[in-house]
Amino acid sequence: MHSAHSFATARHTALNTAIAAAMDVAFIVVGGAKLLPKARQAAAHLNATSTLQPVRVHLVSDKPLPAQPWFALHMLTALPPHEAALHKNMSRFGVGPSFIYMYKPFLYSVLSGLERVLVLDFDVLLLGDLRELWEQFDAFGTKALLGLAYSQSPEYGGLGTWPHKPDGPRAGRNGGVQLQHLQRMRDDVAAGGSYARDLRRCAAGGCRKQWLLPRLGDQTYYTGLCLREPALCHDVPCQWNRQLSNRFWSHRDFAPWHACAAPTRLAHGNQPLLEGPIFELQRQQRRPLCAECRATFAALKAKWLNSTTRNPRWRWGVDKEFMRDVVLRGCCDDATADAIDDATGPPPPRGAELALQPRPGRGIGGARRNHSGLGLRRNHSGLGLRRNHSGIGPRRSHSGLGLRRNHTWAGTRKNATRYTARQMAVHLDVGTAPV
Repeated sequence: MHSAHSFATARHTALNTAIAAAMDVAFIVVGGAKLLPKARQAAAHLNATSTLQPVRVHLVSDKPLPAQPWFALHMLTALPPHEAALHKNMSRFGVGPSFIYMYKPFLYSVLSGLERVLVLDFDVLLLGDLRELWEQFDAFGTKALLGLAYSQSPEYGGLGTWPHKPDGPRAGRNGGVQLQHLQRMRDDVAAGGSYARDLRRCAAGGCRKQWLLPRLGDQTYYTGLCLREPALCHDVPCQWNRQLSNRFWSHRDFAPWHACAAPTRLAHGNQPLLEGPIFELQRQQRRPLCAECRATFAALKAKWLNSTTRNPRWRWGVDKEFMRDVVLRGCCDDATADAIDDATGPPPPRGAELALQPRPGRGIGGARRNHSGLGLRRNHSGLGLRRNHSGIGPRRSHSGLGLRRNHTWAGTRKNATRYTARQMAVHLDVGTAPV
């Protein structure tokens, strides 16, 4: 009898250990099988860079996908009616593809068989052991149900006081790397807890102060959630979501927002030009070597250095050099990383990137006379807003994003981005958006 009980106990312990010794990763795949190659490459890369095995991949899709052994399929059509209605209402506040990202706050009802999951974008490059990121779940507070890194740009800075008042709240979360404690979310929703109440409040239009800023789906929602309910959020260390976006490069506060003392462990290629090397290096069935990282970025630089495009997102410059070195600090050893830091130094002052790059038919910097480095009027802030106006305060016929006629937010010409007209229209009409 005693031996039978001991055997049952040992079997139960082994089963729990087997469950714990596995990792679940989810990707959102909306649009059908065309995204399967990206998903498969990212999944293989994650498996090759984790000492915790297996890495079980879950694809959350709006359409049926051909069955393959490397992933489990979960259909968004399984979203319960209540959550589907919340998602529909919250998506109305977003722009572009943000309705896709807004599915992420509701994954607790789609991934019903999982307790915890990493939710990742495709454009991530592992330079450390993925197991260390998974182990961040062990650092969650007793009420935490979501782990996110801070945004490494000041796009949401107007909602907090950091860095000008370091003791005040730091606003802005990035949604490219998420740790979701799904069981805690389900328990909260079943009990009508803080998370459930916040979702309902925002779906009813009660979070419009946050939606007035860049409305990028889930991360805009999470930014507000973590300010309203900080106990629900765990701060993922900056090196595990090292963002390469240069959208706010010329903002006066870019340097403190983007600073991260630790070497990069996960690079997030959320910049159109720089996501190319991320996908290229993902193809390695291991963490990339220093020489491979250097060669990949050297090829990118050679291709785009002399480009005549007027779109700063697709021009090689000091901002891309800086982001390249952010990746190299993770690819290369510490001594090499120190040499990189000594060579590059901190980011240049506001407007310096474009000031170093002549453009055809323009002066140095390619900006019009009396305009700043982003092509905006003299005495304007880094966001292109008029004097004495706040970061989200529109003036007369201008939107809160500081757009000028025929110019995008970053001062590039009309049609440089497909969402410019929609962003302006949605922003100006946000007060009448249905809820």
